[in-house]
Amino acid sequence: MPTMRLPDLRHSCATLLLAKGVHPRVVMEILGHSTIAMTMNVYSRVVPEIARAAADAIDEAFKQSVARCHSLLPDKYQHTSS
Repeated sequence: MPTMRLPDLRHSCATLLLAKGVHPRVVMEILGHSTIAMTMNVYSRVVPEIARAAADAIDEAFKQSVARCHSLLPDKYQHTSS
């Protein structure tokens, strides 16, 4: 295993936690930062990955909601694709 400096390990830990969706408040406390803003300012490049995951999650929730509503409609109101 290559030698890593402590700051590199902290950075890797924070980056991986945020990329896995761990709440920034938890990451802040693990790192000992005084504010979430400090944590997010340092690790803001991870945010696009988190934003993509959030967009995918809301898209899936929306699709499930539409499918559930569609299944509740009486047959005469359901549209079929031909």
